[in-house]
Amino acid sequence: MKNFKPLIIFLLLHSYNVFAQNETTNWYYGVHAGLNFSTSPPTLLTNGQLNSPESCASISDSAGNLLFYTDGNTIWDKSNNVMPNGTGLLGNQSASQGALIIKKPGSNSQYFIFTLDSGSWPNGLMYTIVEMSLSAGNGSVIVKNAPIYTPCDEKLTAVKHSNQIDYWIISHEYATGNFRAYLLTSSGLSSNAVISTTGINHNGSLITTQGYLKASPDNKKLGCAIVELNTCELYNFDNSSGSISNPIKLIDTLSLAYGCEFSQDCSKFYAAGLAHNSIYQWDLCSGSSSDIIQSINSIFNYPSTLIVGGMQLASDGKIYVARYNQQSIGIINNPNLPGLSSNYVDQGLSIVPDSSGAGLPNFPNFYFYSGPTITITSSNNFSMCAGDSHTLSAGGVSSYTWNNTFIGSNYSFISSNTSGYSVIGTNSINGCKYEASTTVSVNLCVNVDNISLQENIKIYPNPVKQVLNIENEINAEKLKTLFLYNSFGEKILQLENLDSTFFQIIFSELKVGLYYLNMQNVSGKQITKTIFKE
Repeated sequence: MKNFKPLIIFLLLHSYNVFAQNETTNWYYGVHAGLNFSTSPPTLLTNGQLNSPESCASISDSAGNLLFYTDGNTIWDKSNNVMPNGTGLLGNQSASQGALIIKKPGSNSQYFIFTLDSGSWPNGLMYTIVEMSLSAGNGSVIVKNAPIYTPCDEKLTAVKHSNQIDYWIISHEYATGNFRAYLLTSSGLSSNAVISTTGINHNGSLITTQGYLKASPDNKKLGCAIVELNTCELYNFDNSSGSISNPIKLIDTLSLAYGCEFSQDCSKFYAAGLAHNSIYQWDLCSGSSSDIIQSINSIFNYPSTLIVGGMQLASDGKIYVARYNQQSIGIINNPNLPGLSSNYVDQGLSIVPDSSGAGLPNFPNFYFYSGPTITITSSNNFSMCAGDSHTLSAGGVSSYTWNNTFIGSNYSFISSNTSGYSVIGTNSINGCKYEASTTVSVNLCVNVDNISLQENIKIYPNPVKQVLNIENEINAEKLKTLFLYNSFGEKILQLENLDSTFFQIIFSELKVGLYYLNMQNVSGKQITKTIFKE
């Protein structure tokens, strides 16, 4: 009889907004404009003090309560008052992504504000630290304008590290082809950047520095709009190492390419230019690099009187589009869908009496991921017998791979290895492949069908209730080792260096069930018996 134990592996597909977090509830941008996303549609906020043509960032707590917001020069607290020591930041209101707020890993109260100067101006990339426990919980600046590097472009975003704790702070050097990724941990910001030389060389014109740099919500891709070069590029991002690779030039006719954004499920990419043009969509699941380039769709042609600025994904799964100097904001209502099905509405939401600038709050997109996140949970250490068939049970998974061999829904274990096995679950939706994996160790149980018996070892009584007797019969070699396993292949007893003709094993404290007795005599021969406990 074989030991059979089902191997249960759960892969959970999460629906939309599961990972949307309340830190992005409150937006302040443009000319005193604001939105609160705790309602649908979002509620207008008219109490904002920010007045900025581009740079803006805000942050709320995990319950959606406003903490503070900034234009890169000044910080306003939750009561819309200037925060203590919250003036004189050396960012620039005219930087495309002049501010970014990230909570320090491992801290309940400290936040980093990263700021950018305009163009190639000398202040470059800096950080300021806010301690929220000060000023009666309204926050105060404890570090201001700590330099990181200069000169740099006006591009700034953050990606969650693969450890799901730390963050990569990503920017682009001025007049080079270099991206820089700095790791933010509980110890602070690393002084050494991971530098990736990839994509188009930003040729040194001040206007080339403008345009958005966005990360996909699943932390795997970057998209970059480069104003003067009229182009957008797409890259792969390794959130373990911080490296950027595989540039894809999507377009070179997007006049003054500025705003760009990913859909919540990471299947689509959008971009628009400041000048009269279209809002474009690309299908990132269409196949090869050339297939992605060819998948371009115009979802809206806007008039020459309109300047379309930044784009920002929100917790409701929609992408909001800045309309410069206008009293309404554009909305891509269904950004996961292809072409015109994405349903862009140009005057999607009135923000009267306020108006929009070219920028929207610079939120990292890891807050918004809604793709089919696959989570595998299984015992990291389990037992199987050679030749056993084990059922893999999961929901919403199209295929499994065990140690790089396709196995469908069943797997027969045929190996003597005991570690390094990987189970990979895969799901393909709308042409995009999502997968997750785990590594496990296997305890090999004894399979009585595959091991020879030596009948001159007497074992009684069988079934056993209290005490099992093991006795060498006439001419039997003495035993060297003795192991007892339960029906799951777990080792219950181990005896070594034996030198006797009679042994007893106490079964009275063991559960009723099937057990395997595996012995080895001094000649190395295996002797296996199946024991039933009544």
